Amino acid sequence: MDFHFANNQPLTWSGPAEKAKGNVAAIQLARQLVAESRPANPEELTSLSRYVGWGHTEVLNYALDKLDLLKLLTEDEWDAVKASTLNAHYTALPVIAAIWRGFERLGAGKLDSLNVLDPSAGVGHFKSMMPESLRDKASWVEVELDKITAQILTALHPKSKVFGAGYEDVNLPRGHFDIITSNVPFGNYPVAFDGLPRHMRTSIHDFFFARSLELLRPGGVMAFITSRYTLDKKDDLVRKHLAEHCDLLAAVRLPNNAFTSNAGTEVVTDLLFLRKRFAPNKEQPAWANVRQQTLQHHERDWAAEKFWVNQYYLNHPECVLGKPAA
Repeated sequence: MDFHFANNQPLTWSGPAEKAKGNVAAIQLARQLVAESRPANPEELTSLSRYVGWGHTEVLNYALDKLDLLKLLTEDEWDAVKASTLNAHYTALPVIAAIWRGFERLGAGKLDSLNVLDPSAGVGHFKSMMPESLRDKASWVEVELDKITAQILTALHPKSKVFGAGYEDVNLPRGHFDIITSNVPFGNYPVAFDGLPRHMRTSIHDFFFARSLELLRPGGVMAFITSRYTLDKKDDLVRKHLAEHCDLLAAVRLPNNAFTSNAGTEVVTDLLFLRKRFAPNKEQPAWANVRQQTLQHHERDWAAEKFWVNQYYLNHPECVLGKPAA
């Protein structure tokens, strides 16, 4: 039995201590299930679903100081926890629900079957939030780099094909998936992957877009939460590649507090829907371009800074949630 969130089921905590306790309990439970060679019962599935990783510094510090986290982990697991802190920020459920509404509006329910990929799955909230009307027709592949998280994910979604490895290390069929959706990791560090040109993998979020484009079937749709720099950065090589092979169906710029409640992080992100074209686009769309803008500083009224902003948001300011500020 796969875990799915019930309608209006909350995923909230009172603070870092509760998150840390939930994380430790989930790790212990996942190991118990493996040792006993049994699936999780409904109550245990709910406990596993509350694992949020260690991206929130206060959560990690509480677990180290109060819950003896180091005694629970091997040296390799502790190294993995430290490495994961940069990108272990899980997605707010209302945002995922909005993404699924988008897929439904795009006709996902009209297909006889759905091949779905989450390339940075965490504990699988994107699958856990899939509308009931789509579940029976969907075949899922979920990829999660962190081994502890992948073990919890496997317990939550036994029907999925789960890979406990990096996206760059998993062999997946090209042109196969109808839907690829995730909250992708982002940062200016490269990925070692021979299957793409160097300029497509100089940053982790660029790599996720470029590789997912290869794995989508023509007409398939990817919906990613990503760094604002996917659209805004001055270097346009990857963006022009995407614009040549995809149509931008929708873009929404989320406010910097969109993930504060569950991830403990404040960062400006974009939600992008891209549909793979059947033939390359010979014309460069507006969203391939950026323009320099001057934005008022959010704390100092007298100060301003210059930023590169995607032409799409200049043409569609209604798609920017919140007030743009430096």
